[in-house]
Amino acid sequence: MIKKLMKIGNSQALVIDKQTLAQMGVQEDEEVQVSLHGQQLVVTPVRPRIPDADLRKSLDRIARKYDSVFRKLAE
Repeated sequence: MIKKLMKIGNSQALVIDKQTLAQMGVQEDEEVQVSLHGQQLVVTPVRPRIPDADLRKSLDRIARKYDSVFRKLAE
């Protein structure tokens, strides 16, 4: 797809259509990370990171709850 930059104040803007945002899994007003790789502009959705302690608690809870199921699957 080819897009055209638009002047907004002293800057240039690139408008991303709804369909492209939906394919990226990005909603209106969500943050995206913009980075350069050579001359390529890369737009990546910012996803919240689960803190390690919270992840560990969740995994421990799942392991306790489904211990018997995991053991049967391992047989």
